[in-house]
Amino acid sequence: MADPWFVKYNESYLKTPGQFDAGNYGVVVEMVEGADFEIIGVHHLDQSENVGNHHLWGDVLDENGNRLRGARVTTHREGGPDPLYIAVDKPDNEPGFNCPLWQGEVVDAAVGALDGQPVLSDRIRGLRTDWPDEPPGNTWFHHSFYVVWRARSATQPVPMPIPVPTPGINVAEALLALQDARQDITVAEQILRGEIV
Repeated sequence: MADPWFVKYNESYLKTPGQFDAGNYGVVVEMVEGADFEIIGVHHLDQSENVGNHHLWGDVLDENGNRLRGARVTTHREGGPDPLYIAVDKPDNEPGFNCPLWQGEVVDAAVGALDGQPVLSDRIRGLRTDWPDEPPGNTWFHHSFYVVWRARSATQPVPMPIPVPTPGINVAEALLALQDARQDITVAEQILRGEIV
């Protein structure tokens, strides 16, 4: 019997942390200095994995990649009520936790506690479902995401930030424009000082 879909992502994220394929869906990873838990992977579920759901699925792992069933994930809903606390308590054939993403909501999430003790964690921001249809499994308001946090040991290096594309900004063009502006300022200063007539 084949492993459930999420197992391949856990294995891949543990081997190569920092994988992120949800940037085109408005998702952002906020890295927190000194965090006890780092986000090592973010995935927008494809049609065959999602099959019409609208959820945040996830896992919280120890340093060796084992599920931490004593962990609790805290979600915040933009403009919504108090935070929702989700236990990592699912069986091994499912992701560690899941949380519905309702129509019109924008959700942030982080690991909030382990065995009842507060912890600091990287945060995932901007989870929402109002994306165009990607038939047959992803439709308007039926998109899902998978996020994996791992405990950071004192010996683990702090990872490089996950690159997140910024729509509408061409970095090369922006740098050239900044360079041109600096040259214009230099010329203007030289004119004011009488160095250029």
